Amino acid sequence: MDTTPAQKSEIIGLFFLLILLLQNSFRELLIGKTKSQTPSNSKERSQAIDILRGLAMCGIVLIHVDSYILYYHPEDSITIFSRAVANISRFSVPTFILSSGIFLSWKGKKEFWKARLIHLILPYSIFCMGGYFTKYPPTDGWSSDFIIRYFSGSIFEPYYYVPLLLQFYFFYSIFFKENHLWSSNLRYGILFSALILNLASNHFFPEGENLKRIEPFLFSNFIFFFVLGIFTGPILSSPLLYSDFFNQRKIKISLYVLTGIYILYIIFTTIQTRFGFSNHFIFYPIVSFLILLNLGIKLEKSNNRAIKIFNQILSHIGKNSLFIFLAHPILIHILHAFDPFSLGGKYISYFIILVLNISIPLGIGELYKKISSLIIARTGQ
Repeated sequence: MDTTPAQKSEIIGLFFLLILLLQNSFRELLIGKTKSQTPSNSKERSQAIDILRGLAMCGIVLIHVDSYILYYHPEDSITIFSRAVANISRFSVPTFILSSGIFLSWKGKKEFWKARLIHLILPYSIFCMGGYFTKYPPTDGWSSDFIIRYFSGSIFEPYYYVPLLLQFYFFYSIFFKENHLWSSNLRYGILFSALILNLASNHFFPEGENLKRIEPFLFSNFIFFFVLGIFTGPILSSPLLYSDFFNQRKIKISLYVLTGIYILYIIFTTIQTRFGFSNHFIFYPIVSFLILLNLGIKLEKSNNRAIKIFNQILSHIGKNSLFIFLAHPILIHILHAFDPFSLGGKYISYFIILVLNISIPLGIGELYKKISSLIIARTGQ
């Protein structure tokens, strides 16, 4: 039986991951252990993580820009370029899931879920309502249809991320809130189990109409990255500890060489087949996260004025990524009424669509925060 490009990519990636696992330092990183680590109960947010999330958010938008262009011009030469960029950006969704686990902390049930309600569920609910009536004309029975799409995250395709994230938060509150007390062997066991479940969910679970409806937001599709984020949090949230890990000669060379080979494979496969990769691979998101986080740490330390401005832009995008995530599907849905090339030609339009789908949602986010602050201030009086 011939393997698909997706299966080949996963097999190659797992082989590369096995090479990395031969290094003790890499294995210890996966469970949040390092020789130079000092105990700490606080996790200060490094700008490097926000820079990385900003890059990942741009990657998600670029994936959707590719779909928009393909909708109108499936045979145009630019689709090779847009599809290659989209495929290289497939680290983006796992990056958000991994980073969401890094800074999680337990300060009690009330505080934990209150933060999720205010900063995730409330804006999601508002954008779902606006997005639903933008995409679906109201008909009899719309309320039940809305409820189903709301809880399944299917009003727009990317919205599956919110119900997915809420499942992970639930698991954290039940099983992982005291993970710092676990032994190394227990951590290895849980991480390996999450890896097997992740692989099985994406490659071996049976297909069917009912499963197709729930498949996008199944926690098992990304469980490995969430567990990895929780375990590696003490190191990845500390620029000093992480730099000590990354600057080991064998680690750095292995990451750069294997990632470079894998990206060349992605580009070559894209040119040959125009195949659209998925967000569900294991190796590529991990190494992309590690390399880009190191880049973010270096950029954060730079005194160059242009680099500082670049950092501020990416960091701002990263900090406000939820609003881009929620608003840009509505915007790009509206843009589907127009040929993308009508915005100035195919290559200029590609850039314009990207900028619009980042800048307009950022503006909406700023407006939302001002209105919500005013409401909170008035109700608090």
